[in-house]
Amino acid sequence: QEFLDLGPAIYNFKDDQKLVKNGAKRSFPRNMKVKPSALSKLGVQLPPLILNGEVGAYQSPSLWFGSSTSPTAFHSDCCDNFVLMLTGTKRFTLAPPTDWHNLTPHCIGKHKNLCYANVQDPSDPSTNVAGLNVMTVDVNPGQVLYLPSGTFHHVANQGATLMTNVWTRSRETLGIISCNRN
Repeated sequence: QEFLDLGPAIYNFKDDQKLVKNGAKRSFPRNMKVKPSALSKLGVQLPPLILNGEVGAYQSPSLWFGSSTSPTAFHSDCCDNFVLMLTGTKRFTLAPPTDWHNLTPHCIGKHKNLCYANVQDPSDPSTNVAGLNVMTVDVNPGQVLYLPSGTFHHVANQGATLMTNVWTRSRETLGIISCNRN
């Protein structure tokens, strides 16, 4: 029997003003790994593309809570990312991997697979990076956003949000391969 206690998070989540980030401390969980069966208890179904993927090709889903006061800094991930919005709207500002040299990222982690750009928020008018190719996408409940590995993204929550995502396990673009195969 799996147990997924979201009570404290949902209690704080209902009022966007109570969801605060103060350094490393938060009044809500930022993200938590969950099993697909736990997501189904929330009434969430992963897209068929992910469900029909190769065995072991995807990491366990993560459940992400956000508030208007908790943006995610401009960064890129090593692996393809499928984002599924459950509640609220997240605004993604995106830049292609080809903007790497303009963003002079600093990579962290054991395998250096999480790379933060030299700007926190590329949509900020004071950001002055020459040659940056950005676009902005709002992702609403029920919508899926596919981010190929290396895509830089800044995330701004438009109020309280809840989303799940699934990363591939490698640098290969498994999502595109699966799409083409089907």
